[in-house]
Amino acid sequence: MNIRFESIRKAFGVNEVLHGVSFSIDAGQIFALLGENGAGKSTLMNILGGMFPPTEGNIFLDGKAVSFATPNDSMKCGIAFIHQELCPVNDLTVAENIFIGREYRRRFGFLDRKRMNEETVRIFSELKVDIKATDMMRSLDASSKQIVAIARALLFKAKVIIMDEPTTSLTEQEIGRLFELVRRLAAQGVTIIFISHKLNEIKELCTAYAVLRNGSLVGTGKISDVTAADLSELIVGHELAGLAHSAFQAEEKPIILSVEGMSRKNEFEKIAFSVHAGEILGFTGLLGAGHSEIFRSLFGDTPDYSGTVWLEGKKYHAKSTSAAVKAGIAYVPSNRKENAIVPDLSVLTNGTLASLSHFAKFGFVRKERQKAEFKTHSDNFHLKYSDIDDLITTLSGGNQQKVILARWLGRSPKVLVLDNPTQGVDIGAKQEIYEIIRKVAEKGVAVIVISAEGQEIQRLCTRAIVMFHGKIQGELSGERLTEGNIMKLATGVEL
Repeated sequence: MNIRFESIRKAFGVNEVLHGVSFSIDAGQIFALLGENGAGKSTLMNILGGMFPPTEGNIFLDGKAVSFATPNDSMKCGIAFIHQELCPVNDLTVAENIFIGREYRRRFGFLDRKRMNEETVRIFSELKVDIKATDMMRSLDASSKQIVAIARALLFKAKVIIMDEPTTSLTEQEIGRLFELVRRLAAQGVTIIFISHKLNEIKELCTAYAVLRNGSLVGTGKISDVTAADLSELIVGHELAGLAHSAFQAEEKPIILSVEGMSRKNEFEKIAFSVHAGEILGFTGLLGAGHSEIFRSLFGDTPDYSGTVWLEGKKYHAKSTSAAVKAGIAYVPSNRKENAIVPDLSVLTNGTLASLSHFAKFGFVRKERQKAEFKTHSDNFHLKYSDIDDLITTLSGGNQQKVILARWLGRSPKVLVLDNPTQGVDIGAKQEIYEIIRKVAEKGVAVIVISAEGQEIQRLCTRAIVMFHGKIQGELSGERLTEGNIMKLATGVEL
């Protein structure tokens, strides 16, 4: 199926997020849709998938103008959207997952499992994959679950399959298996729209591309005509200037944390690095590259790793998060709402949770001392709240993040790990959090910032380690620490 986007604009209120995007995709192409987060890729695909209409412009399928009021309208035209988060029902069989919402039934409404199993066997045979219809979904690996999602799309006559970051959680072997299937589908005339940040994979798999930046089309053409470095430049657009920070003299500072040969199955391999007192070390890479998993292990959440770690020159291997906290490691996790704040507790309690034992006597918390300790941090952080006993959910995202920072700085940590520290906060709060992080480092704390935002890493860090598929792809510092170089390393390109 041929697809043509013609002058697609999309505005949410006064905020226009797509600015007259026009390009075409030929039938049977494996087409790469590229761009940074917020570039407009998801908005454009949600329009194609029937999630919402364009403000202006048209979509043509095989030369015929179409408009979709619902995702079901899009599906009826043969368009399937396989999202990054697959959300299978693990307690059902493979066949039951494929037919969810479209089950075959016998008389009196009973499920026709025999027919569903037979149809599932047929489609798997056509795809040349060895998955049993009666297997439980929980027993499948990540690539097999991707294939089940593809089978569901094909079973209902999909002519276009949109795949959003399909290789994020796959191993190299699983990626090869998925690519083999995608190529077979394209050879049969199915159009594949492949959304990915992994440029080496794009070069290997795709035949054509379009790059969006800030809601506008900035490049389109054949993959064979560009290098991975060319695509990286199109995606980033420019190198940011004027973001330099003061030089850090590592040789003048003691090493606080040192790691050698750290590995954990299917997550990261042979990791080695060190961080000095007062240093802000960045860890970055694409989603699933393994950078967050390293520090979850170091914090004792997933302690079954191999390798050697030293903390202030002494061997360290925390078997629990409480052991890590006691040793002087503080960890601010990503996804604040799910993993950091306790929504039913007050601003004060959330901000002092990690140090409640400091304020307790005979099992009771001395609230005045607790308030005095918290107020010191809240004043330094310019924290805005109506009442210290209000629920934390009454605060903005930026102020919630400051509360979580206060929680851990109350422990006077030796190492502070910040996973996506400015996720979901506005620009003003982001700058304030950056300043807090710098001041923490100036006091001699070894700070590790994990972030997928190249600009954030460049602004904050004296040095950055870039991950790719569970391994360290490279280290950047000084003039080499640029968004463009981060993007190249994160997508597997050698500098």
